[in-house]
Amino acid sequence: MTGGAGPLLAGRDAGGAAARWVGALLATGVTVAAACLAAGLLMAPSAAGPLLAPVGPTPEVLARAMRAEPTGLMNLGVLVLIATPVLGVAALGVGFAARGERRYVLSALAVLAMLIVGAWLGGVR
Repeated sequence: MTGGAGPLLAGRDAGGAAARWVGALLATGVTVAAACLAAGLLMAPSAAGPLLAPVGPTPEVLARAMRAEPTGLMNLGVLVLIATPVLGVAALGVGFAARGERRYVLSALAVLAMLIVGAWLGGVR
């Protein structure tokens, strides 16, 4: 193990590949979220309605984003930003499972459950 990085990063190539994959996943999520937010902000001056519209259920946000409404794009950016660490933790769990690290799989599942419950209690649907 190197520098307390945990079992996912230990070993020869498998750990490094998994870490690069998770890093790419997180970077992609942040980039997509930023692009959605920027597109919504750039389109805001031409918007017919208010920009502070309440956030609806996820299908409604997706429908608004598909219609290229600024509020839909900005809300989609926030949802992608929320989903990014959830996907990262899920990917780590898969990586740990592939390496047979049960203790870390259980830890990843516990964190994943907390993130999902927190998002659900916060109103993300």
